[in-house]
Amino acid sequence: QADSEARAGREVTLEELDDTLDQIAASSSFSSASLRERVATKCGRSIRTNDLLSKVFRVLQSSEAKWMIRMISKNYSPARVPETLGMSRFHFLLPDLLRFQNSIPAAVGLLGNPTIRHMPIQPAVDTCDELKEVASRELEPQAGIMTARATYEKARSIRHCCQLAGLRRMGVERKYDGEYCQIHIDLNKSGAGIKIFSKSGRDSTSDRMRIHRTLRDSLELDTAGCKIKKRCILEGELLVWNDDDGRIEPFHKIRRHVKRSGRFLGAARDSPVESSEHLMIMFYDILLLDDIVCGLETHDERRRRLQSLVRRIPGRTDIGSREVINFSSFDAAERLSETFAQAITQRWEGLVLKGCDDPYFSFNGSRPFIKLKKDYIPGLGDTADFVIIGGRRDAGDEHELGIGSLWWTSFYIGCIENKDEVCRFNDKPRFRIIDTIDRHGISKENITYLNRHGYFTRAPFAKSIPEFDVLLGPTRRLQPVELFKCPFIVEVVGAGFDKPANVSYFALRFPRVLKVHEDRSFRNTISFEELQDSAPNSAISPSGRLRLAV
Repeated sequence: QADSEARAGREVTLEELDDTLDQIAASSSFSSASLRERVATKCGRSIRTNDLLSKVFRVLQSSEAKWMIRMISKNYSPARVPETLGMSRFHFLLPDLLRFQNSIPAAVGLLGNPTIRHMPIQPAVDTCDELKEVASRELEPQAGIMTARATYEKARSIRHCCQLAGLRRMGVERKYDGEYCQIHIDLNKSGAGIKIFSKSGRDSTSDRMRIHRTLRDSLELDTAGCKIKKRCILEGELLVWNDDDGRIEPFHKIRRHVKRSGRFLGAARDSPVESSEHLMIMFYDILLLDDIVCGLETHDERRRRLQSLVRRIPGRTDIGSREVINFSSFDAAERLSETFAQAITQRWEGLVLKGCDDPYFSFNGSRPFIKLKKDYIPGLGDTADFVIIGGRRDAGDEHELGIGSLWWTSFYIGCIENKDEVCRFNDKPRFRIIDTIDRHGISKENITYLNRHGYFTRAPFAKSIPEFDVLLGPTRRLQPVELFKCPFIVEVVGAGFDKPANVSYFALRFPRVLKVHEDRSFRNTISFEELQDSAPNSAISPSGRLRLAV
């Protein structure tokens, strides 16, 4: 909606808005060091956020202020802004270039490549894929700028995985349950510069300082025998290793070893770090080595380069395990099934399949990597019956769901604390809230069901109501707005168990509601004690050998 009168004062430019948002971002310790340095050099002294915003809002018209608020909140709802379409109208390659180099200036700079510069900005549709393949062979990653991660397909069964693999030879690798690292080495910078990017693209070099010495030793950066002459980009997984037990520790242990912008987050209830624990890096791919763009080579060749480059240090650095399966052979499905069963029995997070003859970089996405995890396959994830005892409404989620007006969009799942007393003596039940499930973890049909039936039993939140008592966690995140006097019984599946941030108990990881049970009592749900007992043994096969149907 436009303002009815023309502007009387000056206009606010996009450059001014961009500078304002950069200054606001620079005031946060979670922003990249490069952004903070750039803003400090350009703007000098810092200005309070309120002063920065008031200066802009005073000269914006109402319709402009509305969009400014949406921009700050990173939510343009109800408007839809198709970024990919907008970028592709500028140049058909720009969306792919931005995925290749996670920086607008770097991506736009790639358009100046001699081969790309002579391509049409908007070619005919039937030539796009061919031109994209030509462009992908011309690109060279830059050390210091995040390079796009490979695309993945999720396999929903062994049969589906075989269909995705086609007739290719596939390297079947263990999927490690850690934090993704893209490691950039630039020997042209003083001190053999190391830069580490996280999965989100954030510069996490300082936060992962404890792994720097290990990287230097493994890559022999400070020796004459270093095989890197100028630069290198590697991929790996950051893990916690326990020397006493000789094993990789669960995912939640990383919180005690890695800071987030200089602070340990979510570790308030974690046990202290043991002297036998330390970080390790598990390498599994290489994208650039000096002037060689390894991402254009086959996975077999990349693997050979990685093995010749990395010096394995027990408990500190290693290269991920790999098995090759030829999916043109008659027994491929059986071999994959056996490998996957072994992965489940050994408590691996899952498997990753990469075409042995496929490059890492490809703009047409015709041969993506494949992820195979037990929680992707119906019936194999860790499941249990929980109670839903409350809910809350988020206006943004309500709009995204698009199923009309709702009372609740997120729901609070819990366990019964005093199951024995309730079953034996009919005591008043006591429920502990352990997690929330939002629109991403529950179907629209089940959300509609819970809203329709929960309306008649709702009550304002209180730690005790006549029907039951409520135990809350240490954070307000686990406090619902309203309770259901008759809790719903739901079957929940997760990807194993983990300790959520700032709590001392285990809960299902990435929980999703499979079904709402109308014929079960909360007495039949899992108790808090049973949940904690189940967590350590969640992936052990009862027979010691697991067989999966093909």
